[in-house]
Amino acid sequence: MIIGALAGAVVGAGFLMSLHLLPRQGDIIVIAMSIPVIFAFWMAVAGGLIAGGFRLAGQNRAWWATGAGGAVWVVVIVSLVFGGAFSKHNDLPFPPVALAVSCAAYAIAALCTGVRAR
Repeated sequence: MIIGALAGAVVGAGFLMSLHLLPRQGDIIVIAMSIPVIFAFWMAVAGGLIAGGFRLAGQNRAWWATGAGGAVWVVVIVSLVFGGAFSKHNDLPFPPVALAVSCAAYAIAALCTGVRAR
């Protein structure tokens, strides 16, 4: 579980920093199309971190944890974005919530899928 939480913290912070570094002006299509590419890159980083941590801990199913954590992260982030876009009370601080969601998603996924190697 700690492996997933640490990977989630690193990946969530990296994703938020990457979004912060995107240009604020320019072609909106190019900016919008770069967000899934950035997300895929950080998903691959999470996969490497979780696979390495699972190998050190002697556990199997690291890629299951990576996929499940990424899926939970996508669902919650998309729901936060849509909820903030369609809500009258849009006072949710997105960066801290996105980082916490990333940590929780990968921690829960690692907890649910990690199995000791025999």
